[in-house]
Amino acid sequence: MLTRESGLLLEAAPRKNKSNYKRKLFTKADALLLAATAVLAVFLIVFPVLRGMDASKQPKLEILVENTRYGVYPLTENKTIQIGDGNVCEIRDGEVFMVKADCPDEICVHSRPISDRSRTIVCLPNKVILQIIDSDGKDEYDMISG
Repeated sequence: MLTRESGLLLEAAPRKNKSNYKRKLFTKADALLLAATAVLAVFLIVFPVLRGMDASKQPKLEILVENTRYGVYPLTENKTIQIGDGNVCEIRDGEVFMVKADCPDEICVHSRPISDRSRTIVCLPNKVILQIIDSDGKDEYDMISG
């Protein structure tokens, strides 16, 4: 193609056709990033599941009376426990209930059952605390507190 500018006859450079360029949609870097993401996802899903299957980490019921340990019981066994003269708690299907209390208001009897470390049952007049712990008795940090 010839054009005329300033009295000179110049040949215009041919235009590059964009259709001649083939751009890869999936490069080696993309494959590496995808593989790393997949490995990370599998690790984040499988590791907590395997950690939760540890038999030594099964939760247990700890009973405190006047801030001293009265007893520790596994949640896997259904059991009725007499606590002193006034309170009775029950472990049934992995949940803990306060069945009977000789205190006047019986707030502990009407509270919801507990099955994990996020809740407790407290009988203030009798100074009884029911709480869930790990079987090793150690309190662990959760994801929020670090």
